[in-house]
Amino acid sequence: PKAGRAVLKLLRTDHAPQGVAHMLRHHVALARACEDPDLEGTIASMVGEEGLGVFVRSFLLAADDRKLARFLRGPAVAPLIASQVLRCDPHAAAALVTGRYREALADVVARLFSRPHMGAWGARLVAVPGTEAWVATFCQDPRGAAFARQVLLSKGYADWVEKFLRHEDGKAFVMRLLQQPGMTRFVTWLNHDYAMCRWFAEIAARETTIDFIMDMLMTPGLDRLITSLLLRPGNSASLKTILEHWVRAERSLGKVISSWAERPRAAKGLARLVISPGFLDGVVLQRLLLQPGLAKVVVEAMLLLGARGLRETVLPLAVTTLATAASITSVEALGVFEGLDTDLGAFLGEVGSVDMFADGAMAILAIVLST
Repeated sequence: PKAGRAVLKLLRTDHAPQGVAHMLRHHVALARACEDPDLEGTIASMVGEEGLGVFVRSFLLAADDRKLARFLRGPAVAPLIASQVLRCDPHAAAALVTGRYREALADVVARLFSRPHMGAWGARLVAVPGTEAWVATFCQDPRGAAFARQVLLSKGYADWVEKFLRHEDGKAFVMRLLQQPGMTRFVTWLNHDYAMCRWFAEIAARETTIDFIMDMLMTPGLDRLITSLLLRPGNSASLKTILEHWVRAERSLGKVISSWAERPRAAKGLARLVISPGFLDGVVLQRLLLQPGLAKVVVEAMLLLGARGLRETVLPLAVTTLATAASITSVEALGVFEGLDTDLGAFLGEVGSVDMFADGAMAILAIVLST
């Protein structure tokens, strides 16, 4: 405790942030010092004391992100930081990143995470139990929510998210985070922002993200979470915005659907979503298909995909998804074994008449885009 008070007194001085930032040139020695088992208790004695949060903020603004990233990659640093963050009040942390500091700190975070190996570091950080509850509380504070949005929209941050989702700890964290109380409100708030809709559209088209969404759909209970999220007012309009971006801005819809169709688990994952209570009647029929201007966007999408794209990707995926949904429903109703495999190759070979294209395209576009 005495050591903690002495260090805290030093950190409260005017030039302490710059001085500690200069010490990062000794990042190897500093990272090794984090392995000291007594250090955690010393830092814990300072957490919550007046002045420490201001020091951390000033230090981040003063530090060289290259040297800081090297320090953070030390094996003992991530769990040490996580343990101390969990001792902090999320609302107090949100108060430190607001006002004139929001944009500058968001830029620091984006530049820091653009450094090599920081995706793996972030996954190690959030592997500490309890981080998802802390982050959820932070994001539900209006100041924390505004900062989170600023970080997400920072240049290059989407690339870090993609690297983060390549790690099992990163994917598990996001799934736990989305199930925290109040997070559906936060996601809905983000969806009301046009810039965030474009951000979601861009990252949702990436291969790593598609794999992650597939994992979510195959995780028991998350299909219902997705459905409840899509039923919240405003989220259907954001789906239409995402579709417009794929069709009109990037013209990448064909690539997105092809990526889904190439994955063996796609039909089963989408089928689980289709049979989720409230998805077809609530999300698709009452929300998504009633969006003004959706029909025009769908027509443009069909023209963009072309007859070959509809025949080779959209229609087979739609038919397989609906057939798998029917199989899962039958299996659950009869109480028989799970994992029923259905061979639809012969049937799909016979499906190809032009008059079926419109219905098949509309069905699969509604399913994929709602996901």
